[in-house]
Amino acid sequence: MLEVVGTRELGFFGGTCRGAAFEGFVYDKEDGARAAGLKVLGLEGCEEEIKCYCNGGGVFVGAEEMEGKGVEVLARFTEKVKVEGGDVAAVYCKVGAGAAILTGVHPEYNPLKYVVDGRIRAAQLNKADGGPEFVKLIDELLAHDAGRSLFLRGILKKLGLKVSVENGTNGVNGHGIPTLTPIHISSSSESINRAIYKSLVTIADQPSSEQDNTFTITDTNDTFNIRRLSSSFDSMCELKQILLNGHHAHSNDPTPKTIYFHPSPTTYQNFSPKQYFSHLPSTSTIGQSLAYVYTTSSTQTLLDKNPALLRCLPSGFVIHATSQLNGRGRAGNAWISPRGALAFSFTLRLPIKLSPRLVFVQYLVSLAVVEGIRGYGEGWEDVNVGIKWPNDVYGKSRYAERWEKIGGIIVNSTYFENEYVLVIGNTSYKAHANWEGCGINTTNAHPTTSLLNIIPESLAPPTHERLLANILSTFSDMYTEFLQSGFQKFEKKYYERWLHEGQIVSIENGITRGKVMGISCADGGSGGLIVDEVDLQGRSMGRRVVEVIADGNSFDMMKGLLRRKR
Repeated sequence: MLEVVGTRELGFFGGTCRGAAFEGFVYDKEDGARAAGLKVLGLEGCEEEIKCYCNGGGVFVGAEEMEGKGVEVLARFTEKVKVEGGDVAAVYCKVGAGAAILTGVHPEYNPLKYVVDGRIRAAQLNKADGGPEFVKLIDELLAHDAGRSLFLRGILKKLGLKVSVENGTNGVNGHGIPTLTPIHISSSSESINRAIYKSLVTIADQPSSEQDNTFTITDTNDTFNIRRLSSSFDSMCELKQILLNGHHAHSNDPTPKTIYFHPSPTTYQNFSPKQYFSHLPSTSTIGQSLAYVYTTSSTQTLLDKNPALLRCLPSGFVIHATSQLNGRGRAGNAWISPRGALAFSFTLRLPIKLSPRLVFVQYLVSLAVVEGIRGYGEGWEDVNVGIKWPNDVYGKSRYAERWEKIGGIIVNSTYFENEYVLVIGNTSYKAHANWEGCGINTTNAHPTTSLLNIIPESLAPPTHERLLANILSTFSDMYTEFLQSGFQKFEKKYYERWLHEGQIVSIENGITRGKVMGISCADGGSGGLIVDEVDLQGRSMGRRVVEVIADGNSFDMMKGLLRRKR
């Protein structure tokens, strides 16, 4: 049995969640995972008995005694559990003017399968992550997935949320999953666009030439059907066809991604590449080529998990999505990025001789995002945005004193032919500022904290086109200097924008009281957070200084606690 000790700040459920409910649980592994049977109680439109992925969840002890006092039992385990305290697997709890639902299983884990390179994958579950028993588990979950989906929808409805109708309308297919849409590539000049197209032709599945208008690329993670549109008239006809007939690639099947190369930037309903390029300085080395997609799985995955495609793209190529279904963050976290979040990823090249500076790229991007926001226009200079180490962007709402996460950075690197090819992506959305791979909550609707809540009411809402151009051009200027002089040139400005000046912290299994002194910025340094042990008056004890590296650690700023990511 595992026990979580210490105060519980949220305390949604007044009793105890006791687990693990079943034998075999091993932390951070799939050894004890199972398709747990549930009997569903009182949820609209649900099957009476379902199965959901369970790995270490517990039972809610005393829930029955609390019914009628703000607690409702929503589901029970149908199998015998190994702990005492009943069999309640899910509860609804009234919390102040709102409510919360807690479950001992994972109804959000989607096992719908699709095939990539001969391997069967799933949205959150991959058969390659375990042995034969895990493969059987996913097959069992697949057989019961309709019930899981209805259970999840019932939970959301219980919380008063609107759920898309599973009728194929509003961009939702028959499984309740938003459909993926084509990717549209355009550039600031026709010659840049032609060069990218010509480069991609070299990795086509079948021998092709630059004169071919269509070809296919089968890469490690995705297959791409690519078509070059020869005129603006072709672009308009293709757009009309999409609007009339829709596009039927789903996020959980092997349907190829469609890419259109446009001869010149155009304007779509939710984003205008034409306006974006009008705001981007011609001197910027980042963002002169743009791929725009309304709905995709993950901008980060499209670039980072398709190495052949990545090698052919120029440094500074950017992809922006209006919404992402499976955005990626640190430690494998997955996020949904809805409309309103400025979600984008871009490529970058770093010479091998400058590899000691690789760790500082995430800091430079974080600084560029903050400076890009503050430099958006007149009246934005003092907008309350700052950096939380190592790679989060925080903002302070006009209506609160608490800083909340509005965005974040993820950097993935691959070594190709004497240089690192980086994919810098977003971790933008989460409803309550915790830990999706660069992204900013820009015009998101309530309750998400976004720039709309942070900027003065006298300022007009930002446009995604102008903000994206400003962030990328700001980073371009910084990166040019970074290649020449390293991160130390930006150290002063970074400290002006971060939220940890003199902060008193504790380190899990280490210093119980320390002061944040800065980061190790010299070339060859780890880029880690430097913490000096201090006494109760905040004076250095001269005993030890600890350096906490970014990779594998998280910073709970509200608690002042540095700890291993779990």
